[in-house]
Amino acid sequence: MSKAEAVIDRLSKIYKIMWRPSHNDFDILVATILSQNTNRENTQKAFSRLKEKVRSFKDLLALDETKFKELIRPAGLYNVKSKRLKKLAKIMVEKYGGSLDSILRKPPREAREELLSIEGVGPKTADIILAFKKGLPVVPVDTHIFRVAKRVGVASPKADYEGVRSALEDGIPPEKRQTAHLLLIQFGREICRARNPECPNCPIYDLCDNPVIVVKK
Repeated sequence: MSKAEAVIDRLSKIYKIMWRPSHNDFDILVATILSQNTNRENTQKAFSRLKEKVRSFKDLLALDETKFKELIRPAGLYNVKSKRLKKLAKIMVEKYGGSLDSILRKPPREAREELLSIEGVGPKTADIILAFKKGLPVVPVDTHIFRVAKRVGVASPKADYEGVRSALEDGIPPEKRQTAHLLLIQFGREICRARNPECPNCPIYDLCDNPVIVVKK
């Protein structure tokens, strides 16, 4: 068994998955842009406020600019994010009719390339769509997973996004990859934090190559 699979199996016995990404195109794309450079709580607050007023890319395009910025203010950088979201909404409405279905009917590699060609869609967003809407066995890598994979020693310290994703997918069976994504995020938020990690209470301490706090056993 690979280290990556051993980590996931251990975490799966400890954590109960309480959430999964939305399957809705609008929710995934908008929430991802709102989440840039902010925490989960502020992202959720801004997204909830926005969803009270708009439910589609067409609705978003029609939203008054001042009102739009006020709604997403909790996410920070609202001037920048409002412009990005307006551009994204325009592309989604004019080119794709408000839905990613036409892209997702294509072969996986081609679908991923086209998703990445959309302004505002990065590798993580593309992989979340492929994993949770199309059901492909990929592991989207967010900042928590990026950090945990390198700290534990699953991925090389110098690996980029694609390197971390490949390392995880090489070591985790396809049927466990969606769960792996969710478990690693939860673990990164609660225990293996960037600052002040809970190494003494870490359930996979014995599997970790680079603990921040050395615990005497």
